[in-house]
Amino acid sequence: KGNEANDAGGGRAGIVSRYGDVAGMRGDRGAGSMHFDRLCSSCHAMGGRGHAVGPDLASYRGKPVGDFVLAVLDPNAAVDARHRTRRVEMRDGRELAGVVAGETASGFVLVQPGGVRERIARTDMARMEDMASSLMPEGFEEALTMQGMADLAAWVREAPRGFGTATPSEAQANRERWRKEGAS
Repeated sequence: KGNEANDAGGGRAGIVSRYGDVAGMRGDRGAGSMHFDRLCSSCHAMGGRGHAVGPDLASYRGKPVGDFVLAVLDPNAAVDARHRTRRVEMRDGRELAGVVAGETASGFVLVQPGGVRERIARTDMARMEDMASSLMPEGFEEALTMQGMADLAAWVREAPRGFGTATPSEAQANRERWRKEGAS
C-alpha cells in the first residue's frame, strides 16, 4: 500500500495535518521497533539501541502522539539549541555537520549521525556556522505511512528503558511492589 499522506500541497504543516488520524490508530510495537532501527537509530538512542545524537525520545512517552508526529514530520518546528546542526569547515578542506557536545575554550566534540564523535580543536577549524535547524532531515512521510507512524509512536511510548532511568515515583512504586511480593 502506498503512502496515504504523500502529496505536494500544504508544506510541512499540511503534511502534519494529514497525519492527524495517527493519534487514534492502534500501533504495532514490533513493526515500530523495525521502523526505529531503519529510520531513527542513527541519531536517537532508545531501549538500548541506536546512537544518542539527537534529543532523547523518552520524553515523548507521556506526551500526546500528535506532538511526536509533529517532531518527526516537521523537525525544524522547534529545535532545542543543544541539538541544532552546526556546519564546520576545517582548515584541511573537510566540511562536517553535526551537534556540538563537550565544548571547551580550546575545542569541542562534533557528534554526527551514526554516533560518530570527532574532537575538533578550534585551531584546526576555519569556521563554524550555526544552521539553526535540526540535523534530522525533513521527508519522513516518504518512508512512513500513517500506520507506520502509529507503529513507531507505539514503540517509542513503550520501548524498554535503560537501567537506572526510573523516575523517583516509579522507583518507589517498584520497591513497594517488590516488598509486597515477599522479597527480602
